[in-house]
Amino acid sequence: MARLRPLDAQVSAEDRRWQAKADALRDTALSRTQASARGWMGALASVAGLVVFLTVLKGPDETSDLQAWCRIAVGALLLVSVAGLAGAIVLAARAADGDLRRLVTRGEELRANERLELASAGRRLACSRRLAVASLVVFVAPLGLAWYGPRIGHHLLVTRQDGSTVCVPQTGYTLELTAITKVAAVSDCPSDRR
Repeated sequence: MARLRPLDAQVSAEDRRWQAKADALRDTALSRTQASARGWMGALASVAGLVVFLTVLKGPDETSDLQAWCRIAVGALLLVSVAGLAGAIVLAARAADGDLRRLVTRGEELRANERLELASAGRRLACSRRLAVASLVVFVAPLGLAWYGPRIGHHLLVTRQDGSTVCVPQTGYTLELTAITKVAAVSDCPSDRR
């Protein structure tokens, strides 16, 4: 039990009012932290839904002409991003709902339990925020790869037996194979070979 000793100065009504506010804030710290975690969880669920929606909407159409290693990297990074967002949602939910602990019947145990729960909720909420930011940063990488990654060629650069070259579309064009010495896929035809 703590011993109280008088202050050297008089305690004013304003001092009492501020102490009452501090006591009220301390008493509601856990519920305010949990409410903040619930709000964060809702916002995070919306962002995660948008990420999944965009991934499904664009899907393979945006990556079909990427080189194989690039398609695999896009898929893996998207999976890591979505898994990270799911983990952040779980952490936020655990911060909002807390842990079920044993039934507390004494005041001192209740105070200690609430302090532990407040610290745990704060840590989980902070971890959830860091994980969400990291997941969104990871989400940007596959977008860059999908937009700017190396593409499979859409044209063929054909070298004939006489040494001349011609660039033709990859599909819808017939070539006589006996007259060809080399074929290479290119994304765009050189301007002098069209």
